[in-house]
Amino acid sequence: MKPKVGIFQLASCSGCLLSHLDTGKIQQFLEEYDVRYYPLVMDSRTIPEELDLAVFEGAVGTIEKGHMKLVTEVRQRSKKVAALGACAVTTGILMHSAGNQMPMPETDAFLPISEIVNVDYAIPGCPPSAEIIERFFDAFLRNDEKYLEAFTNIEENSEINIRYITQRALCISCGLCTAVCPTLALSDIEGKPVLRDEICVKCGECRFQCPRSYMPLDYINETIFKDESTSIDDFLGRYMSIYTVRASNPEILKNAQSGGTTTALLHYCLDSRLIDGVLTGGKDKEKYWLARSALVTNYDELIETTGTTYNLCPTLNILKEAATSNYLKNIAIVGLPCVNQAIRKLEVYPLSMRSVVDKISLRIGLFCTHNFRYNAMIKMMEELGEIRAEDTYKVDIGAGNYVIYSVSGDIQKIPIDVVREYEQESCSICPDFTAELSDISIGSIGAPEGWNTVIVRTKTGQKFFEAAVQNGYLEVGKEGKVDIELVKKLSKIKKNRSKKKIENRKKYNLKVPF
Repeated sequence: MKPKVGIFQLASCSGCLLSHLDTGKIQQFLEEYDVRYYPLVMDSRTIPEELDLAVFEGAVGTIEKGHMKLVTEVRQRSKKVAALGACAVTTGILMHSAGNQMPMPETDAFLPISEIVNVDYAIPGCPPSAEIIERFFDAFLRNDEKYLEAFTNIEENSEINIRYITQRALCISCGLCTAVCPTLALSDIEGKPVLRDEICVKCGECRFQCPRSYMPLDYINETIFKDESTSIDDFLGRYMSIYTVRASNPEILKNAQSGGTTTALLHYCLDSRLIDGVLTGGKDKEKYWLARSALVTNYDELIETTGTTYNLCPTLNILKEAATSNYLKNIAIVGLPCVNQAIRKLEVYPLSMRSVVDKISLRIGLFCTHNFRYNAMIKMMEELGEIRAEDTYKVDIGAGNYVIYSVSGDIQKIPIDVVREYEQESCSICPDFTAELSDISIGSIGAPEGWNTVIVRTKTGQKFFEAAVQNGYLEVGKEGKVDIELVKKLSKIKKNRSKKKIENRKKYNLKVPF
C-alpha cells in the first residue's frame, strides 16, 4: 500500500517546494506515494483525515490563528511529521522580520513547527537541494531508518549552526561549513569557523553537513563501496591493493614529504587533464609553518604545496569557489581522514552545494594519528622543542616521535605520547588512521625510508593510480616491502583510543557523532 502523504505550506517563499519540483521526478513521486494534499500540484484543499507523513514548508505565523490550527490538526492525523526547509525548522530568514511590511504589515512574529507540535524529521536548508529532498522521500518509502536518522539529529532548543559543533570541541577544521554557507556568514580564522550572527539566516546547512554532527560510518561505508570489489580488514578498512610507491620526478623527491607519491600522482592528473584542479593544503606565505587551503591548477603551483604542515587546514572551505567561480569540472581533493569523511557525507547527504558534488573526481586520503590547533602547535614547539615556529623549516612524524627541523640545523625529537597533550580534542574521537573513505590512501608508515605506503580502495583510485604508473610518474617498489602489520598496529591504537574517548564523552553526556 502506498504511503499517504500531505504537503502543507505556511509562511514561506515556496522555495523548498519548488526545489522538490526541481527533482524532475514529480510524476514518479505522485506514482509512488498516495498524495492527499499538495497545493502546488493538485487542486484539492480538503485536509486529509489520515496521513502516514505530513510535510510542512514554512514557519508558523504566531498571530496567524489558521496556522496554529492547521499544524495541530495535521499532527493529530499524521503518523510522522517533517519540517522542510529552514523556515519550518528554525524560522530561518524570517527571524530577521521586523514587521510592518506590505502586503501584511501585521505579520511580524514566527515560530518553527517544533514549537507547536512534535516533529519527527527536520530537513534544514535555504532551500534544501532537490537531491536531498528526493533521497528523503525515497528513504521514507523504503523504511530506511538508518538514512532518516540524520534528519532526527537536531535536539530541542539547540543551536542549529556550526557553533553547536565548536562549543562541544567536535570541530575538525575541514572547512566544509564555510563552503556551504549561502550567506557567507562563516570564515576560517586559524583553521576554525567564525560565525557572523548578523548575516546568519539559521538555515542549518553548516551543522547538518558537518561530519561531526552525525556521521554513520558503517552506513556510508556500505553506500560508497557497494559496487566495489574490495577486501575488508578491521584496521585498514576496505581496499583493493597495497603498494610501496615513490615519485619518479627528482624535483618532487627533493621537495616532497617521504616518497612524494601524492604530488607525483597529482602531477600526472593535471598533465593528462583528467583533473582540472586540486584542493589541498598549502603553506602560508608569511607564516610558512601555518597550513592554508590551496587551489592548484598547474605543476608550478603544485610543487609549492609539497611537504606537510602538522596543524589545522580547512581544505574544503574553497570547494564551492573552485567548482563555481573557477568553473572546474573535475576536482581532486587531498585531505586527512576527517576531510574524506566530510566529502563522503556531502555525497550521501547532499543538502547543500547542488552540482558541486558531481565535480569531485578523485579523493586522496593521508594517514593521520592526530592534528594540532595552531596556537597549541606553537606552544608545543617552544615549550618542548625549544625552537621558535619561525625558525623551523620542516616537521615530521616517524619512529614514535614528532620531529622538528630548524633552519640552524638542530633537530628536536618529541615522543608522540608527550605530543598528544597538545592535540585538538576532536582528533581523539576519530577512529580512522588510514583515510578509509578515500579512493587512494597514502602515508609513510609501513614503507621504507623515501617511499610511501599506498592503499588503493576504489575502481576510481585504481584507474588514476595505474595510469600514473604506466606513464612513468610513479615507481612501484617490490612486493612485500610494506610493513602492513605496523600500519594495522597504529590503526588499532587509534581505534581503541577513539572508543575510550567516545565512552568518556558519553559518560558526561557530551555529543558524539558516531
